[in-house]
Amino acid sequence: MKLASELEDKIKTGDEQLVFEADSLAQIDVERVKPTFTKEDYLKFLEEYFEKDRVPLFKTKTSKKYLKELLPKAKAYFD
Repeated sequence: MKLASELEDKIKTGDEQLVFEADSLAQIDVERVKPTFTKEDYLKFLEEYFEKDRVPLFKTKTSKKYLKELLPKAKAYFD
């Protein structure tokens, strides 16, 4: 996957990893910020970009914990 590898190449330090994970989680925290995409576009973003390109790059235990909580809520937001 070209995009995932490009992101991975840019994450070189522990601080950059933390910023990447925090930014990613903020993108799917629908309890704090409502999505601006339509339902169709938001689900497409989650499935075709977020899960394929960002999720594999999560490394910290804390971010993986929050990912397990936030991703299902994001997917169910429009239900």
